[in-house]
Amino acid sequence: MKTLPMSQKDMETESKKVLMILALSVLYGGITNWFIIPYHLYSGGILGMVQLLRSLITEITGVQPPFDYAGLLYYLVNIPILIIVQRMMGRRYFVKTAICISAQSLSMALIPIPAAPLIDDTLAACLLGGILRGVTIGLCLRFGSNDGGMDLVGIILINKDRKVTVGQLGLIVNIILYVVLAVHYDLTTAVYSMISSAMMSYALDRFYSQGINVEMHIITRENPLKLEQAITSQLRRSATTWQGTGIYAGQPVHILYVVMNKYEVHALRRLIRSLDPGAFIIENAGVKVMGHFEKHLS
Repeated sequence: MKTLPMSQKDMETESKKVLMILALSVLYGGITNWFIIPYHLYSGGILGMVQLLRSLITEITGVQPPFDYAGLLYYLVNIPILIIVQRMMGRRYFVKTAICISAQSLSMALIPIPAAPLIDDTLAACLLGGILRGVTIGLCLRFGSNDGGMDLVGIILINKDRKVTVGQLGLIVNIILYVVLAVHYDLTTAVYSMISSAMMSYALDRFYSQGINVEMHIITRENPLKLEQAITSQLRRSATTWQGTGIYAGQPVHILYVVMNKYEVHALRRLIRSLDPGAFIIENAGVKVMGHFEKHLS
């Protein structure tokens, strides 16, 4: 079963998505420089850690460049992660992710930071900045990209079958970050940074849930037993199977139906490619699941 080439309409749709990801990523960098940096606040996750590293380097060296190089540090951190996960992603997904990360990083470095805060109230600024950043990232994810950082680490974790989950690792990173902020700077900086990050997560979840579930239909002409066993043993998921008939070829096919967390999709794709490269796969993201369903990465 060969993958059909993209139609002209599909190519136009994908091009529009790429342009939207590019524009939203640049806007994300601008919002960060307008509503986060002037108030000496810090993002959560890996971006927050590199922002903290930038501040410590500036304090130690006494050198303040005319631009915020935290975005470039974030880009450098993501490069090796992207290299690791590129084979675990679909080609289009990887390209969109690389564009998203590059645009975010460069815009944070190039967009001027206001000399004075745009809003006098720090709380209002961190709330507004958090919400706007969450909306832009949520839309980027909807258009099929990945914003880097912990999301990319999540792909590695699920493919390496690590015991620690993305949620646990993200919590550890943020605890370390906010404790350092509270001790090295002050509690106010840590609290406002946490509020901004919390609002960003809230807004992001309204547009693209981090715990999003994906249903996958796998249609294969091969004996599905090996694939079923791999799904059970390596992904710790179950599957529903039934028999069908391909109308065009008139041959029997096996259909597997699986529901999983979005992070696990990359691992399943890799399994399918290794066991049956000709399998036909249908993915549908954002399904709601009731009953006994393990999120694994929540």
